[in-house]
Amino acid sequence: MATILVIDDKEMMRDSLGLAVTRAGHKAVTAADPVEGLELVRQHRPAVVITDLKMPKMDGIELLTRIKAEQPDVPVVLMTAFATISTAVQAMRQGAYDFIQKPLDLEVIRAQVRRAAEKIGLSSADPDTSEYRDLDEARRLIIALAGLVTASSEYLGPHAKPLKDGLRSLQLAFREASAAPDEPGLGPGEKYTGPIN
Repeated sequence: MATILVIDDKEMMRDSLGLAVTRAGHKAVTAADPVEGLELVRQHRPAVVITDLKMPKMDGIELLTRIKAEQPDVPVVLMTAFATISTAVQAMRQGAYDFIQKPLDLEVIRAQVRRAAEKIGLSSADPDTSEYRDLDEARRLIIALAGLVTASSEYLGPHAKPLKDGLRSLQLAFREASAAPDEPGLGPGEKYTGPIN
């Protein structure tokens, strides 16, 4: 059982996610604001942090940066109703494990928690020497690229198809290289592109 920290200023969202985490067989710890969340990260050393992007006192990107500075091995999943490609890319560059748009699909959250918790169990003590570091980096890049290509396809015109084909090849290569492949539709970038076969 992993400890999952949920940080959201909306009580209903915190409670819903906490319940989903508990039903998935993990321990849920919740915080109403980022400052409290940072303190709980220090106290509980959670396996995964799920946090909202837009909150008072500190936004999710700054929170992500602070968590990564103290505990770089903790996967952080950002969620927001105000997603933009630039925000998603910025989050991935800062080390976010994933970026999920609201309204949330609790099945997707459960799958993310499971994969992120497995990642913690598989990772070595030093993330810089982890045998999974390249795959983790590849996952982040594929997700950012999938969002960018999907959102820009109407502007790309005849160049969209080759980019989508290249993206599909990357997604398939990632699946083949993964020790624990994602379920169909839950691989990197598949929330933008749809399931890759």
